[in-house]
Amino acid sequence: MARLLRRSALRLVLRRRLWNGNRERLRDVLSADPARSVLAGGWHGHADYEKEYRASLGATDLAHVRFHLITDQVGYSAMIEAVSSVTDGREGDQDPDRPFSRASSTSR
Repeated sequence: MARLLRRSALRLVLRRRLWNGNRERLRDVLSADPARSVLAGGWHGHADYEKEYRASLGATDLAHVRFHLITDQVGYSAMIEAVSSVTDGREGDQDPDRPFSRASSTSR
């Protein structure tokens, strides 16, 4: 939530455009309606999304999909580095069976 709050505050103060060309408005950020506020949506939806994603880890119809559960900044940074190495042509630098080999990320 801290990261979400920090990003929303920066977008408000700096008037940064969102991906769809809109800008965040203070009344929307402070709204308790999850459909209007990214903060309320994150707060109300996080537990449901986490349950859904964790259930997908064991789904037999998704057995062909490799999942990586990233739980902190270290795991996120490892994922970004792994993706960057592939897009930069450095894919040989990563073990294909363990692309996010940090202890903070788990995979199936």
